[in-house]
Amino acid sequence: KSLWQTVIKEDEKIVNLFKRQFSIGTKWSLKRQGKIGYFVYLEKSKIEFYFIIPQHYYSVMKERITGVWNGITIEEVPEIPTFSAEAFKYQLVYEKEDGLSLATDRKNNDFLNASLNVVDLLEDGDKAGVLFNFAPISQESFKYSYKSTVDKVKNGVPTDRKKTGVKYL
Repeated sequence: KSLWQTVIKEDEKIVNLFKRQFSIGTKWSLKRQGKIGYFVYLEKSKIEFYFIIPQHYYSVMKERITGVWNGITIEEVPEIPTFSAEAFKYQLVYEKEDGLSLATDRKNNDFLNASLNVVDLLEDGDKAGVLFNFAPISQESFKYSYKSTVDKVKNGVPTDRKKTGVKYL
């Protein structure tokens, strides 16, 4: 959503001016973009899958998920499994421009299979978790970013992200 679509008028006051009524907002708020997370919790004896979604998207996501995986049970849980403070944590970040990093094939489940192969390495009492964050955004800006990145590759220009400058800040 654009910035103007995220501004919500919560309260208003009606004002009579020049024999016409006008609505003036007296209380405004900013609605944040929804974010969806997918968490895979792994132990030697069990694997659990969690979707972390805003409450107002629950019915839509439940319908979509059951449309893809029919015959599964979906239940709302108050919290997801956690790990101790001493647990090892790793984060995957893109080193190059996103236009090259996001070349994925959504028709296969290679990444999920690779994550589930960790179960073979786990010993009794070991736990692992993989968290995916999905922020729904428009693909329009990505098209231009991707074209710019491909042009850089064709022209032999480095695609490393700049760590200085106004655009980075």
